[in-house]
Order: sequence, then structure tokens, then C-alpha cells
Amino acid sequence: TFETKTEKAALDGRQVTIRAKVTNTGAISGKETVQVYVQALPEADVTNIPNPQLKGLAKVFLEPGEEKTVTVKLPAAAFGQYDEDGRCVIHKGEFRIHVGTHGPDGRSCALTGTGVDTLTVNAAADIVLES
Repeated sequence: TFETKTEKAALDGRQVTIRAKVTNTGAISGKETVQVYVQALPEADVTNIPNPQLKGLAKVFLEPGEEKTVTVKLPAAAFGQYDEDGRCVIHKGEFRIHVGTHGPDGRSCALTGTGVDTLTVNAAADIVLES
């Protein structure tokens, strides 16, 4: 079994860097995948907002009792949606970043018996990313 704990999330220019510590709490060596999901909660009346989407991941191999820190970098586009003109737009509002070893939905949490860490970032205004 593995334990994951988010250590840090930081905005670095035009990306968000997330660091998570993964510990092998079991008796057998193995691999674990840290998954990062983004969920938009815009302030404006925006249609077709998707459920949390997988935007990054990192795999790590650990011996029993070993722990390592993994880093996942999310570019600004990970927080955007494409509009009808093909532009990537980050809508004003709150974004939840879910970090764990599975999706942030209740079913996955119930099946694995583990939760996910949830962080929040905000966009102060609509941003259109240039290609």
C-alpha cells in the first residue's frame, strides 16, 4: 500500500507546480501513480463545464518503507477550455486541483478507501491564451 501527501503547490509564472510525497507503507516494492485533476468552478455563466479532468501524473517506484517526492507541472492551458473560435480561455473563478492516486469522485474514494488532497487556485479575470 502507498500513502500520498501533497507537500506544496506553487504558481511559477504560467504554470502550477505540485509536489507530493509518496510513501510505500507496505511490505512489497512497487510502483504508484500520482494523479492530478483540475476542476473549474467559474464565476460567470459558462456552459459545458466538465467534471474534474486528469491533467498530469507522475509514476514512482518504491521499496518497502521508502518515500520519494514527485513533481507534476501543470501549464496554464490545463486550466482552460477551448471556445467556439478555437481559443483556449481560462474563465474567471475558482479551480480545484485534486491530487491523489485515483480520481476525486466518491466512488473511487470508496473503492480504494483513500481520499485525495484538494487545493484551490483562483483566476481574477478571464484569460485568453495565445497559441
